[in-house]
Amino acid sequence: MFYTTLITLLPMFAQLFQTGGTDSTTQTVPDEGEVHTTITLLDISSISEPEEMVIADFAVIFHWYDPELASKEAPEIRTLSLDSINAPQFTVLNGRDVSEKFSKNAMVTPEGLATYRQRYQGSLSTPMDLRPFPLDKPEFFIEITMIDQKGRTLSSDSRRSGMLKAPSVAGWDISEGELLFNEIRSRDGIVTLPTARLEFTGTRNLTFFTWKLLIPLSLIVCMAYTVFWLDPAVLPAQISVATSSVFTLIAYNFALSTMLPKSSYLTRADIFIVGCTLLVFGALYESVVTGVLARKENSKALARRIDQVARYLFPVLFLGVISYAFFI
Repeated sequence: MFYTTLITLLPMFAQLFQTGGTDSTTQTVPDEGEVHTTITLLDISSISEPEEMVIADFAVIFHWYDPELASKEAPEIRTLSLDSINAPQFTVLNGRDVSEKFSKNAMVTPEGLATYRQRYQGSLSTPMDLRPFPLDKPEFFIEITMIDQKGRTLSSDSRRSGMLKAPSVAGWDISEGELLFNEIRSRDGIVTLPTARLEFTGTRNLTFFTWKLLIPLSLIVCMAYTVFWLDPAVLPAQISVATSSVFTLIAYNFALSTMLPKSSYLTRADIFIVGCTLLVFGALYESVVTGVLARKENSKALARRIDQVARYLFPVLFLGVISYAFFI
C-alpha cells in the first residue's frame, strides 16, 4: 500500500517542486522586500478530535529577490545554505511535532531570485468545536510565519496553493483550501509578524455514522418499544424484553466509546445517545408499573390504558429526540 501511494505521488512531487513550478516566462518575480508564498497540502493521514490535531504532509515554496545575491558571473543555479545568505527564518505556527524533510538550502539565480522549498510532516494544532458532531465541519489550517523577516512581507502565489490531491484520511471529505495573509502581534505589542495561512474545511462521511450510530440505536429503541404491545398481565415477558434492551444499549455504548470524541461538553451524538437511553429505561420503568397494576383485577384496565398511551407517546418522544439532537 505504501509503495503504491509513493508511486502515485512521485509525478505530483516532480511537478510541484520543479523550478518555479510554472513556465519561467510567466513566473512572477517578487519585488524587493516581498516573499511569494506557496503552501500545498499533500495529504492528511489522521484527524484526532480528543487532541484537536491533524497529522499532515505539506510542502511550502518561498520566492524572494535579494540584490546582494545578484551576480552576472554566477552559474545559472546556485545552491546556498539559508544560514549563508540574507534569508528569512520560517516556522509553522500551529506545528506541534513537525519535521523538515529537505535540507535548508535555497536555489539562487544570477539575477538574485532565491527559491526555498521545504516539505513538512507531523502534527498540527487545530482547535475544534465538537458540539455539532457528527454534523460539524471543522476548519483545519496550516499557518506559517517569518520570525526574522528582515523587513520582508509574505505575499500570495495562490496559483499553486491548495491541495495536491484528495487526502487519504478515512471518513472525511476535505475541501479545497484558501490561502490567507495576515499579521500577528506579540503580547507586548512590539513585534509584528506576517503570516500565511492555508485554510480548508473537513466534512465527515455521514454514511458511516448513520450505520454505526443512528440505525443501531434506533433498533434498540424499537426493541424496547415492543413491551407496550405485550399484555401487562404477563410481567415476565415485558421485563425480559425491557431488560434485554437495557443490556444491549449498555453494551453498545461501550462499543461507541472508541468512536465518539471525548469532550467536556455534550455533542449532538451524545444528546441522541442520552435521549435513547432515557427512552429505553423509561420503557423498563413503564413495564414494571403496568405489571404491578395488572396484578390487581380492578387496575388491569388502567395498566392496559397506560400501554395504549405509551404506544403513541413513545414514537413521538423518539422523533423528538432525533429532531432535538440533529436538527435544532
